[in-house]
Amino acid sequence: KDGEWEKALVLIGAMTQGKVQMDKVTFSAAISTCANGGEWLKAIQLIRLMTQGKVRMDAIAYNTAISACEKGGDWEKALGILGDMLKARLEICTITCNAAISACEKCGEWAKALELIGAMVHGKTQ
Repeated sequence: KDGEWEKALVLIGAMTQGKVQMDKVTFSAAISTCANGGEWLKAIQLIRLMTQGKVRMDAIAYNTAISACEKGGDWEKALGILGDMLKARLEICTITCNAAISACEKCGEWAKALELIGAMVHGKTQ
């Protein structure tokens, strides 16, 4: 909905200033709200804030972040986040790969998309 992402950012700001402990659920909800509101750059900023605040990202937070990049058409950032997910040794699911593949497709990066599909088929994403 229009304006929901703005409310989410205000809430995150208030929580930060009030020294309220934020967790992965709080961040994931705000990231998703920004991404769904078309504010994928704000979603990426929240991801950075999340990692700077030493909040451990889980598969849901990573999936939300990759989906935000997909919506913004930033295939490079989506693949970077996918790489971070692999480094964290988190399980990569079909949803994760589909979002990354879609980000590549939206930018005409067919070779990258096909590479990801090949990795999925051969089980190299896990």
